[in-house]
Amino acid sequence: MFMGAFKAEKAYKWLEAAKFHEQALKNETNKDVAAESLKKIEFCYSLASRQAHSPEDFKKLRQLSVEAYEMAAKLFCESTAMEKEGRSSECLSLAHYTRSWLASNSVQKCEILSKCFSNGLNALEAFKKSADNLNSAKTCTLLAQCMFDLVSITSQTEEKLEVAKKNYLS
Repeated sequence: MFMGAFKAEKAYKWLEAAKFHEQALKNETNKDVAAESLKKIEFCYSLASRQAHSPEDFKKLRQLSVEAYEMAAKLFCESTAMEKEGRSSECLSLAHYTRSWLASNSVQKCEILSKCFSNGLNALEAFKKSADNLNSAKTCTLLAQCMFDLVSITSQTEEKLEVAKKNYLS
């Protein structure tokens, strides 16, 4: 199955790759490995959504991506790994970021992105405690993207400054 997923990924057939990863996940009993598999599934669904031929397909694939991240967050919470808190918060942050693409208006998008930012800060703090520099850096990238999106959807200069100050100083 991993070879099938690898071939599909090399051919940029992301939906097919997600299906291969889902098949492999069915036989997985280790929660840490299962959570990592769910992150791969999310990644494939996210990329597949960018290849969608209709808005409905885009939304469906993004929603599948959100669900995979939320399941991974739950599994990381149940993990015995030292970095479980950071990994769980990171997955929740990524779920919110992905969900923000499905928001029907800017107010809803701001609320979702604020949750993304909050979970991202929790993940960053946990990764710093466990000296996990790689995941700290990944989380910083996510936080920067989240803040950029928050600032981008505000309409007034004063609003933009307030969003930047609020999130930067929290």
